[in-house]
Amino acid sequence: MRIAWFGLQVLALLIASSLGAMSDSERIKSFEALTEKDTKSIPRHLLRWLDTQTVPIDPRAISGDYEQIKEMLGRISKHIKKSSSVGSMEGNREKNAHTKIPAIDETRTLRHIDNFYLSANDVLTPLQEYIISQGPLETTLPDFWHAIIEANISTIVMLSMPSDAGGRNPAYWGKNRFPTVMFGWKIEEKDGEEVVDTSEAIPIQRIVRRTFQATHEESKETRTISHIHYENWPDNGAPEPILFHRFLHLISKIHPVASSSILVHCSAGLGRSGTFVASHSLCKEIHALHPATVNIPKRIVELRMQRPYVVSTAVQIEAIYTAVRQCAEEQHP
Repeated sequence: MRIAWFGLQVLALLIASSLGAMSDSERIKSFEALTEKDTKSIPRHLLRWLDTQTVPIDPRAISGDYEQIKEMLGRISKHIKKSSSVGSMEGNREKNAHTKIPAIDETRTLRHIDNFYLSANDVLTPLQEYIISQGPLETTLPDFWHAIIEANISTIVMLSMPSDAGGRNPAYWGKNRFPTVMFGWKIEEKDGEEVVDTSEAIPIQRIVRRTFQATHEESKETRTISHIHYENWPDNGAPEPILFHRFLHLISKIHPVASSSILVHCSAGLGRSGTFVASHSLCKEIHALHPATVNIPKRIVELRMQRPYVVSTAVQIEAIYTAVRQCAEEQHP
């Protein structure tokens, strides 16, 4: 038995199209093509296990043995082979937060631009496009802003703190950094920061909103960029469930447009970023499509086909199940 990945389409559509320019039908075809191609490399017995993880949209059914799921996903991921030649090149290796985990070539962000490299990948799901990126290092901050401007990003989701990764991720939103001019765009921070929400259970975990404005120096085109920061989510850990549920709703309200990518980053762009994207994409589908079933491990595999190693720990897998269960409760209280 083979897991249903919808059907084989032309993978070239994914490579030829920039994410921001895709129509709904192009996005679906690209998603189907990518997952169908990579599924062929996974042994049948692992696909059979993955197929058994489909459960009804019933809060009582959305649970699992998270350590076992982590182990099985690790086995599956070993069979998904991806080239990372550009990120491994001399001059690019030091741009990676983890030198052994460069961005893969196939979905690398801004791969159409010669001599550009950021440890970030374009990630498709049926109802939303994302860019999953590592947090900017001081040396990669211009590349980070280049990606935001070039991809016309209007929403940045940040899930880490500057103290993570040994303090290598700068507080790039600090007032001392603005205004700055990048690639013909003047970038400013507007209106300070606003504490949108705070966890009652873990008060240091809170949601902070900042706003940037980018103005093209010649055309005077202006863009507003929302920066939504979930503070003090521990590395390799999980968010506080109630606050995370409200966070997912906030992002969906701020950014309802599927064909405009959300840029998501933590420190390395792996565990916390993957946890958010898996949770947000599945909840969006539950609310919009009202599916009869959901398969959370399958979604994690689909994300790893586009950016390897996303979702790092069993507690992060559990956090996804909790988030999806909460979304299901809204549909089936």
